[in-house]
Amino acid sequence: MNAPLYYKNSNSSSQIIIKDSRFDSNVAEKHENNYWPNLCGAVFLYQNGKSIILNSTFENNMGYSSGALYLERVNSISPASTEIINSTFSSNTGFTTAAIYHYSVKLSIDNTNFTNNIVAYDKDLFYYDDYSDQYYGYDFGSVILTEHNDLTINHTTFIGNGVPSNISENYFGNQYGGIIIFSAPDYNLTIDNTNFTSNTGVGQGGIIYSERITTQQEIKPPYYSIDDRLSDNRVLINNTIFSNNKLLDKIYRGQAKGIVLYLRGNTIIDNTQFISNKYVPNSNQEYNEEPTGVIYKESDEYSSYFCDITNCDFINNDPENFIINNNEIVRNIINGHPLEDNYIPNYGDVSYYINGVEQEKYQLTTIPQEDNDPIVKVADLYVQEGYRIYKIIINQTEESKYYYTQNFHNNAYYFLMKNYNLT
Repeated sequence: MNAPLYYKNSNSSSQIIIKDSRFDSNVAEKHENNYWPNLCGAVFLYQNGKSIILNSTFENNMGYSSGALYLERVNSISPASTEIINSTFSSNTGFTTAAIYHYSVKLSIDNTNFTNNIVAYDKDLFYYDDYSDQYYGYDFGSVILTEHNDLTINHTTFIGNGVPSNISENYFGNQYGGIIIFSAPDYNLTIDNTNFTSNTGVGQGGIIYSERITTQQEIKPPYYSIDDRLSDNRVLINNTIFSNNKLLDKIYRGQAKGIVLYLRGNTIIDNTQFISNKYVPNSNQEYNEEPTGVIYKESDEYSSYFCDITNCDFINNDPENFIINNNEIVRNIINGHPLEDNYIPNYGDVSYYINGVEQEKYQLTTIPQEDNDPIVKVADLYVQEGYRIYKIIINQTEESKYYYTQNFHNNAYYFLMKNYNLT
């Protein structure tokens, strides 16, 4: 048995309905040798055909691959899909995934709440490396893990989920970990009218990590399996809010990238707000060597991914891509590295606002430096001190190095002066 409730059905015309149900405080079995025969804490659906979960609650469940719900397709010939509607996932704990793991099953989530689901870090499940004085386990941990199918999320909230903020740094062998890990080449992640607030991720992609990875079911001895195919997936985000989320840089290898989004694949983001999201360095450094902002687009020598960002607001994130420095609005530079993230334009038209009132038009321009990276700034604009909220709206122009591979239009950056509340 793989969970307290285990259902297997290979009939592609069948339909499973879980309605008005509650799954509370179920714990997957764990043997003394750290082998988990039960993959999931509450419900395992091994299916073809369609399943529907409606008006149901998953709370305080604990498992290995998933704390609450595990979905897998029986065979690759027949389709499998699951719809989750008007449901709640709260305070579930899992080692790989706190709430939902779905493999080759098309998943749609609508009007559902995810609160306080936490990725477990059990030292008994890690192996210890004497040389580095580190414990290692999976390369990732998330609230939802998607492999090899579509994930669609509508009108849903994610509040207080992720990794435990008080975890000791020497237990972080993990390189990825946020709320959603999307490992599905040739499939789509679609998020619409959804709210991500006060969640905590680690390593890369604090909220969404879109990348090519594979799972490993064995932890001892350590074994790493990487899918070498480049992702052709697409991430679509619309009318969504990311606010007060944190990315912890508590990892042994690699650097933290993407406070909110780490993207390796084609991406379209529209009418979305990024508000007060923060990078939290580990105890050994103020910032990592290659700092990034809320969105990081991976650059790949073999593929060219487009990253269209339009009509978005960037407010009070730390670090932010553009800042006020010496009364000028410039692209942020930390430890000598520009906060570029592989999509920020270096030339553009700029509309300038003070307290919501549009002022003159300016130009975003690049000034070469002899021995350093070029300076990107709003030319001829000098910001005055005072109780004001400043805003610039950037539309990249043809001179920008990303002009022919992406759309970057009508994106607003806000700057706090004195004690104004930007939100």
